[in-house]
Parts: sequence; C-alpha cells; structure tokens
Amino acid sequence: MTPWIKGLALSVLAASLLACGPKPLSEAERAQVAALKTEQQTVVQEIASAEADSNQYTGGLLKGLIDMRLEVLRTNKALIDQRIHAIEARAPLTQQVISYMPDPALVTELEQAITKANDELETARTEAAQYRGGLVQALKLSTVATQEQTLAMLNQRLLVARYGLAASPHEPATRSAGTPAETGANTAVVPDATLPAGSGPFGLEMGLSRDIVEKMVGKTLTPVSGEPDRYSVDSLPKTHNEFERYVLKFSSEHGLCSVMAIGRDINTDSFGIAVKSRFDELEEGLSSLYGRPEKSDFLMPGSIWKDRRDWMMAIRQGERLLASSWKTTASAPLKSDLQQVFLIANASSSDKGYMKLEYAFSNYSFCEQESKQHKSDAL
Repeated sequence: MTPWIKGLALSVLAASLLACGPKPLSEAERAQVAALKTEQQTVVQEIASAEADSNQYTGGLLKGLIDMRLEVLRTNKALIDQRIHAIEARAPLTQQVISYMPDPALVTELEQAITKANDELETARTEAAQYRGGLVQALKLSTVATQEQTLAMLNQRLLVARYGLAASPHEPATRSAGTPAETGANTAVVPDATLPAGSGPFGLEMGLSRDIVEKMVGKTLTPVSGEPDRYSVDSLPKTHNEFERYVLKFSSEHGLCSVMAIGRDINTDSFGIAVKSRFDELEEGLSSLYGRPEKSDFLMPGSIWKDRRDWMMAIRQGERLLASSWKTTASAPLKSDLQQVFLIANASSSDKGYMKLEYAFSNYSFCEQESKQHKSDAL
C-alpha cells in the first residue's frame, strides 16, 4: 500500500471513529454537569471536614456518629461521580443499582426539610460552643454530630430526587417509606440500620437523648404507662440472652440516666434452686467487671414464709431479699460513668423467677429531681 493510500485509509478510519463517538452535549446537559460538579466540590469539602473531625477521636459514640456521616458523604460523592460520567460519556447508569427518576415535588419537600435541618444544626453548634469540656459539652457535640448526619442523608435524598441518580444500596429510592413531609425531617431519612453501639452497658452511655437511642436500636421506644420519663424496648445495641426487655429512664435536660434489664422466666422449684444458681452466675460475671458487691440475702422478721420450701413464695411476697449492688467510690469508681449497679432476684409465681439488673448513671440524681418536680407540678 502506497503512503498516499495508507494516509487516506487512516483519514477515513479516523472520520469513522469520530462519527461513532459520543455526540456533543446539549446545552441542558452541560448545565446539569456544571451543577453536578458544583455539588461534587461541596461534598469533597464536607468529606475533608468530616475526616478531620473523625481523626480527633479514637472511639466512642461521637466518633461513630461522625464516621456514619462520612460514609454517607462518600456515597453522595460516588453517586455524583457516576452521574457526571454517565452524562459526559453517554453511558448508562450502573445496572446493579436501582435507578430513580427526578421528582420535582420531592425536591421541594427536601429543600424545606434541609433548610429546617440547617437552622437546627446552627442552633446546636451555637449551644455546643458555650461549653468547654465536661458532660454537657459531650452531649451537645453528640447532638451536633447527629444533626450533621441527618443533613448529609437529606442531601443524599435531594441528589437522588433532583438529578435522578442511582439510589444508594442502603436507602432505596421510595417515598412510601415516609418523606420529610410525612414523618418529619429528623426521622424520614434514618435507615433501619442504626447508629453504632456505645461503650457502656448494653451499648448505651450516660446522657444519650431518646432520639439517639432510637436511632441506635432502630425502633421507637414505648412509653411506660404512668411513668412519663421511662420507656421500654425489647432490644438494645448490645444484648444478653438472660434479658428480654429493657426500661430506660430519661431526663429532658440530662438525657439517659438509667437502664433496667428485665430477665426471662426461669423455671424452678419452690426452693428457688434454679433462680439462686442464675443469680450467682450473673453476680460472678458482674463482679469480674465491677469488683466485689455488697450482697443482701435475708428473710424479713416475722415472715410466715420461713421454711426452705417457701423460698420462692417469700421472694414473691417481698418478704425475702436476694440482691447485690456495686457502688462507685472515690477510691474505686465504676466505669462508664456509672453510679450504681443493682442485681435482684424476683419471682412471678412459686415456680417461676426472673432477674432484674439496673444500671444507674452518675446523672441519676438529676433525673430523680426532675421526676419529683413533674409530680409536684401536677398537684
């Protein structure tokens, strides 16, 4: 082949390749890419800020909240990157993920929710800035971190609704699950997968708000009838097979102040042998964590249930006590901000018993004062 013919062939091939390549972007597509790249720059800055915040901590609930927000932000960036590539290369969205059509009505709802969430975030940051260290600041910072995470997830929903991005695997694009207009901005975007467990008993920590605990357990707490500061739930971030239900006490100002675990039924005889054995096992485990307890094991004077075979009936009638307690002291403080741990044997009948285990945090006295004030206000 002569050089002239070879050159002509190459020119024809190049022209053919150009003809088969992607068409120039329309004006609307260029505008959308520009908008997406602006979103991309914002998310990159938010990721850098979240990484810096996360690096300030080595563990704990606050770091967990920040890291969850970081994962949401990284997902947001991946969604934006994918959409930009799809427009510029005229490639289809990844087939393995769910596609989502733009929804202008939902965009309006989400923009309103985001405006409200931003206002709440600024308020939370202002309140946190008033403190320097201590429990109160830690609580305020956890509120800020929670609000930042909520805002990140709202922005993710907005990206999906505004640009028709592929839906995040953990957040299917659907309005039937509840939009901000239906359930409120703080709850509409919380996935069933919850916040990470804390380092305290059953994965909880002193001072947590009810809202945060609900996000950690992935369900709504049930108010206890007649006790406005107590809520029950059947599972917590960390569980123990011995217990089937939990009652949490909150202060509106000081947050979580106690956790009571209520045990499963223990089949036993009237002597209470199985109940005593289970009590000893739990006491041993707790002692390995909190040291030697103060133990109470006695029958009330004058009780008619004094025979050995009446042990369970005496427990049920409240005339016999089997309990152990661990209290914090200056020389031997309990970990996890605990003030007291209390284990007690209970009986529901002469042949069925169960355990109660209660953790009272250092802010428990504030909860009690608040409860008494509420009762006084009702008079």
